[in-house]
Amino acid sequence: MARHADNPGTESYIKRHAIIYARTVGFTVIDTASHRRGARAGIPDAFIGHRRSPGRWVAVEFKRPGGRLTAEQQALFDDRMLSIVDTTSGMVDVLKYHFPEITK
Repeated sequence: MARHADNPGTESYIKRHAIIYARTVGFTVIDTASHRRGARAGIPDAFIGHRRSPGRWVAVEFKRPGGRLTAEQQALFDDRMLSIVDTTSGMVDVLKYHFPEITK
C-alpha cells in the first residue's frame, strides 16, 4: 500500500514534488507546515521567492486535484493574494506567472 507522499493524487505528493522543483531551479521556499501550530486558518502552505526579485514572495496553497479551498483561502485567491498548485506541473505555471523575468 502506497503512503500518501508516494501517491501522485495526494496533496502531500504534489507539495513535495512542487517544492523540490522550485528549489532545484533556484527559488527559496518557506514551508509553513512546521510553523503552523496555533496559526489561524487560511495561512498558505508555502511562500516562494527568488534572490533576483528581492521582496517579492508568492503565497502558495497546495491541493489535490479537485480539492476545495476554505473560505479564508478562497478570499485570498479572489483577491489575487494566493496561488493554487494542484499538480506538480502547476508549480511551473505559478513561477512563470509571478517571476517571468527569472523563468524565461
